[in-house]
Amino acid sequence: MISIKKSIVASAITLVGIFSFTSLAFASTAPTVTSSATTAVGTSTATLHGNITVDGGASSTLEGFFYGTSTAYGSFASSSGTFGVGAFAQSLTGLTPGTTYHFEAFATNASGTGTSSDSTFTASSTVPSAPTGVTAATSTASQASVSWTAGFNGGSAVSYYTIISSPAAYSATTSATSTIATGLTNGTAYTFTVSATNVNGIGATSTASNGVVPLGFPVLTVQAASSVGTSSATLNGTITSTNGASSTITGFNYGTSTSYGSVASTSGTFGVGAFTQAITGLTPGTTYHFQAFSTNVVGTATSSDLTFTASSTVPSTPTGVTAATSTPSKATVTWTPGFNGGSSVLYYTIISSPAAYSATTTSTSTIATGLTNGTAYTFTVSATNVNGVGATSTASNSVVPLNIPTVTAQAAGSITTSGATLNGTITSNGSASSTVRGFAYGTTASYGATTTQSGTFATGAFSASI
Repeated sequence: MISIKKSIVASAITLVGIFSFTSLAFASTAPTVTSSATTAVGTSTATLHGNITVDGGASSTLEGFFYGTSTAYGSFASSSGTFGVGAFAQSLTGLTPGTTYHFEAFATNASGTGTSSDSTFTASSTVPSAPTGVTAATSTASQASVSWTAGFNGGSAVSYYTIISSPAAYSATTSATSTIATGLTNGTAYTFTVSATNVNGIGATSTASNGVVPLGFPVLTVQAASSVGTSSATLNGTITSTNGASSTITGFNYGTSTSYGSVASTSGTFGVGAFTQAITGLTPGTTYHFQAFSTNVVGTATSSDLTFTASSTVPSTPTGVTAATSTPSKATVTWTPGFNGGSSVLYYTIISSPAAYSATTTSTSTIATGLTNGTAYTFTVSATNVNGVGATSTASNSVVPLNIPTVTAQAAGSITTSGATLNGTITSNGSASSTVRGFAYGTTASYGATTTQSGTFATGAFSASI
């Protein structure tokens, strides 16, 4: 500051000219200077006031003020001339709103420069300047992120920023320098402007941001399945909103649970409207879950879950029909059920060939009765549900039910002290020749001993000696 003052004094001497030897002959001192309150303080201007209270015995040739944002000052405003005791002033310009300035008055005569004590004033604050660099970006449906760089606050802290979209959809305030604009219409281009407000009011509005178009997932619904058959159905969905971006895939997830597992879809360009998919290969009587989906550049949206049940049909053919016999006039018939057609089997029908037995049962086996011993039989089986009678199975293996022989015993003959002849008659062979005949005998009806003959025996009498 001393060097600045010396420079100013030297300049003043140069401006005024060379003092006369006569004036310098008198003994003098530097002037005494005071300062007084600043007036006309504005946002960028102020008037400083000083007073030469004692001229030090010589007129001053320079008077003015040192000023700046600290006591180092750095700037000055002055006037050259011939000044005696009295007030003086200087108008300052180019001040920064809201900034506190230090100043001191000075006056210079031939003996030196006198200065006042330091004083301060604060330039008035104003509304903030316009924010700069307003930038918008979007990556979320119906939203955009907006950011900006704060301008000069006008010398007073910014209370808030106001963000407005064009076209009108979003208007909000924030104390930050960014915001998320919500409630935008997907597919519509938006720009944003920002203004700052402090205690003095609303500042200028920024230039508009770049344009952004928020895009969203498609919005869709699912409708009831149609044309439901035993193995096919048509699935129905509707895109109710594209959210600004056409879909490139529409379709359905479907399966026997909400895990789905199967997909039917179509690629293309799809706007708002209905879409369908025909699916095949379904299992009759089975309940299926399905949901519609649609994909655009943002991603894939899915609908809620619906169900349908494929129509049932008649049961399929029983398999593995097997016949066996060990009892006269009867046969045991068993089989493996086929697919029930999607509806519970009500009963199975078993028919013999040749016709002798026809019956129904809910189990997977039966005893066929009333058969003719010695006749070969096969059996077929069919299943019935609410939809009707299914196809008849292939015939079983052939079985022949046979009866046991009918035998009578006659009185023993040729009885001796140690032997006898036992006599019997085969009255019926049960449709098949006997292969063993004989007698059981003993001292009680429990018998205990036997005698047999092996061979091929027709009806008729036979005997054995014991």
